[in-house]
Amino acid sequence: MNAIGKLIRFVVLPSQSHDMLAVPALLNDLSCERLIGDNAFDSDALLVGLIDYEA
Repeated sequence: MNAIGKLIRFVVLPSQSHDMLAVPALLNDLSCERLIGDNAFDSDALLVGLIDYEA
């Protein structure tokens, strides 16, 4: 979602898939200052990717 709550991207996954599988597609070429996610997205791999992405 953008700053005013409009959906800007989504990925449809097959059932029984973990949400983390969609993260690379959602973040690809995305420019943002902040990222908010729930506990499902709390992983070391994602944090390392975001740190690399910022650099």
